Amino acid sequence: MAEYIGGGLTSHISKLFILLCHAEFRIQHRYEQGKITDIKWRGNV
Repeated sequence: MAEYIGGGLTSHISKLFILLCHAEFRIQHRYEQGKITDIKWRGNV
């Protein structure tokens, strides 16, 4: 993974993207473990 030390726009976007991917992985993992139900997983659709 690339490191963006300069702190420009690319760095900011990369940090947000990593945060989004991490959040999605955690939600999916909790769903697979049965800690959240299908209704919560789908956002009460």
